[in-house]
Amino acid sequence: MNNKEDSLFDDPVLMEAFKRHEELVNERMKTVKKGPKVIHLEYYSGDYSRNLITDFEEKLKEIDLEFSSFDKSGIPFNSLDDFTLTTFLVIAQPILGELINSFGTSIIWDVIKYIAKKYWKALKSASLSRVSGEKVVESKISFGLRCKLDPNTSFDFELSGDVSEETVEVMLDKTLTFLKDVKLNEEYQNTAYANFDTTNERWISVNVAEELRKRVEKNKAQ
Repeated sequence: MNNKEDSLFDDPVLMEAFKRHEELVNERMKTVKKGPKVIHLEYYSGDYSRNLITDFEEKLKEIDLEFSSFDKSGIPFNSLDDFTLTTFLVIAQPILGELINSFGTSIIWDVIKYIAKKYWKALKSASLSRVSGEKVVESKISFGLRCKLDPNTSFDFELSGDVSEETVEVMLDKTLTFLKDVKLNEEYQNTAYANFDTTNERWISVNVAEELRKRVEKNKAQ
């Protein structure tokens, strides 16, 4: 086992690939910030995002908040497709708590909605290229909010889909309504995923593990 591992790290091509990957991640991390006043965006760079980053940074600066970002382009990530946001806006815990308590009636929430809606709109004409076997597959870039209530409890709210801007506005406001009634986890759990029911205008938490189990069973039956 050790001999096999040693041979991998003796491969100069593989070692060079590891080095380039590490350098790329380190370079991208320079735009990542931490703190109680941070709004963070994970995105893929491209024509659609070229002017957005500067705009978002300036908007947040006007209300004394900091903008943080991480460009995921060229960096491989694991994905569960339907239950994974490929791009997302993260709201820092202290800001999220303030928004929930104020029921979203604040200039901070207005700016966050401005950023979310503008990014959502830009993504409608964007796609992501992925290698699948010997083919390059184009797929839509999903987007949403990642809200962390405490170290054990967090949710992904997907804003993607064929919906109107007015519906996205409702989806955003209903996010705070949903979070206000959430019972915090006593132990750590992976980020939960929520789908929006447009008929009843409410978010529904999805049991990802159960949905994946159903898919496996369905594939076995075919």
